[in-house]
Amino acid sequence: MKKVQFIEQAEHSECGLACVAMILNHAGAQVRIQELRDKYGVPRGGYKLTDLKNMMEEFQVTTAAIKVSAEAVGDLKTPFIAFWNQKHYIVVERTKKQKILICDPATGRRWIDQQEFREKFSQIGLIVKEVGETSRFVSERKTNFLVSFLLKKFKKPLLLLCGLTMILQLFSLAVPITIQKLIDNTSFLNEFSIGAFTLSVIIVGLSYYALQTFRGLIVAMFQKSFDYELMTHFMGNMLRLPLSFFINRSTGELIFRSNLSVYIKQILTQKVVLLFVDSLFLIFYIGLMFYYSSVLTTISLMIAAVIVFVSVVNTKRIKNFVDLELIEQAKVQKSITEIIEGIETVKTTGTEKNFFDSWKENFQKQIFITQEKERFQSKFGTIPQTLQFLMPLFLLCTGLSLVGQNQVTLGTLVAFISLSGSFLNPVMSLSGVYNDMVILKSYFTKLEEVIHYPVHTSNCKEVELDSFREISLKGVEYSYSKYDKPVISQIDLQVKKGEKVAIVGPSGSGKSTVLKLLAGLIHPTKGAVYFNKIKLDDVSENTKNEKIATISQSPMVFNMSVKDNITLNKPFDYGNKEDCKKMEGVLEDSDVLSIVRHLPLGIETMVSEQGANLSGGQRQKIALARNLYRDPELHLLDEPTSALDNISERHIMKTLFKKDTTVVVIAHRLQTIKNIDRIIVMNEGEIVGDGSHDYLMKTNVYYRNLYTEEQKMEGVS
Repeated sequence: MKKVQFIEQAEHSECGLACVAMILNHAGAQVRIQELRDKYGVPRGGYKLTDLKNMMEEFQVTTAAIKVSAEAVGDLKTPFIAFWNQKHYIVVERTKKQKILICDPATGRRWIDQQEFREKFSQIGLIVKEVGETSRFVSERKTNFLVSFLLKKFKKPLLLLCGLTMILQLFSLAVPITIQKLIDNTSFLNEFSIGAFTLSVIIVGLSYYALQTFRGLIVAMFQKSFDYELMTHFMGNMLRLPLSFFINRSTGELIFRSNLSVYIKQILTQKVVLLFVDSLFLIFYIGLMFYYSSVLTTISLMIAAVIVFVSVVNTKRIKNFVDLELIEQAKVQKSITEIIEGIETVKTTGTEKNFFDSWKENFQKQIFITQEKERFQSKFGTIPQTLQFLMPLFLLCTGLSLVGQNQVTLGTLVAFISLSGSFLNPVMSLSGVYNDMVILKSYFTKLEEVIHYPVHTSNCKEVELDSFREISLKGVEYSYSKYDKPVISQIDLQVKKGEKVAIVGPSGSGKSTVLKLLAGLIHPTKGAVYFNKIKLDDVSENTKNEKIATISQSPMVFNMSVKDNITLNKPFDYGNKEDCKKMEGVLEDSDVLSIVRHLPLGIETMVSEQGANLSGGQRQKIALARNLYRDPELHLLDEPTSALDNISERHIMKTLFKKDTTVVVIAHRLQTIKNIDRIIVMNEGEIVGDGSHDYLMKTNVYYRNLYTEEQKMEGVS
């Protein structure tokens, strides 16, 4: 039976997408989950079963949704998609009387017993009825990043390492030959000089030491360079990824992925570099061994074949353990990150024990899998080592018999036993390298998603923009996935230079989505965003960031000084009067002056990670100061004063609206934007009102109700 190619979900809501990819690949199509993600998107709450059915039918795979009991699953054709725990999708790969093989995109491939299946199966499945011409759906194959990365960046050090290793192997090859000559050449013993021999050993030893030291230095240099190049490539690519990449992904898991470079580096430098040299010298060893004795060589090859077979079988099982271990390690990292980032909430809700128990459960699963892996390796991984230990005894017994029959000399036997050890080392090494390569693939798959994730690039490398004149949305629609209801639809909006525009509406009406589209943080599903009549997608990131400054609902402050949080490490010179004057104005306008006035080091005071030593209002003020310091032509502000008191809010809004810049602000208090030029009213993803406060109060029932309700709540007559 054809095996299902397991595909792991990268986001919490794409289990359905991963299951579809597994079924399609099993049916003969060759698709990557990234292609499905690009084509269909990833909804915030996951896909419905009908969505999965529609996807597969687009790839010529006809399916049927069925309701079936857990007991009757054995009669179904496998593989099929099963609804799991009322909230998840898995693939059922095979069924037996007592156990079932599942591919869970979240936890990997594993056998489970019938009881667990009955408890978790939600009695709904999606089975394959007919497979059409799926072979025409073939993904463009990407070159192996790791191989191309190594050859492009490290060709010279790798060749040098191979060369040095070959020379060192020649030293090892020379030892048994020398032993055989010394023992069998009786005339040499008559002329033997202990002084000359000692000198030769010292010279050879020093040469070997020098080569090993030089090789060690090359390895250290390679490790440093590899670590640097891989991590800068990973981080550089991650920072260029679109905002949508991070929406459904765990911070802890991304941190865990970045740390995998350490393991990759260790495997590459310690094992894989030896692969080529060991393979090459294996041929030399076998040739020399046959030259000495075909009988002893046959015994050696039989033992080596058993070692390789056992190692390959072991590796397949170990890979399953490693895949599960990586998934659980990522969960543990995610739990720790969430606890630390949300420690205030954990403390104030008194849920320390709940979060500890959640972390403990994940950690216990991780160490259980690690223990099972170690147990398996202890039981079966030592078989090759045992055979390696016994091989000289087998050879000695057989060899002494051959010596007695005058088929080999004693010197040849001693040399062969020494040579067999050198022969078995690369055999063991190659078996280990196969194991490491399989593990390396698991590690690198985690990094590859970030490295290969398509980065949005503009059609023009650099579009020069004049001063800001207008920004507009034309027929814009946005949805998280193809089958989701649009978050906003048919939005036409134009904001001209100097306008002060407020967007109001209830939660979930699409206000923040509009702001993100204007900022270029997300891209429309339909329609386009234009900046000075130029598509915003065609404007380079640098140019865009010069013209537009954005503040989100939860602005981030970093673990650096207040000054650096405002300048974001851009050059600032206390000796420069213009820099100081600009900073003073920004501090006054954003009301950050009221914060730093009471700090011992003023603007040089360090801010804790995520601004833990600041209030929500203080963080918002620093974020506003950051925007003002950049001096953009267009301010996009998402509830920038929601955590401020009324006095601070009025001061900041008054300052913003006085400036000769364009401002688009999402307002949570209608009272603060009464005198603004223009108010956009949104409801259920559509614009339902546009005009001044007075105009909307007269003509727009929806806005009038919003304003009246707010007045009642605030007790304003």
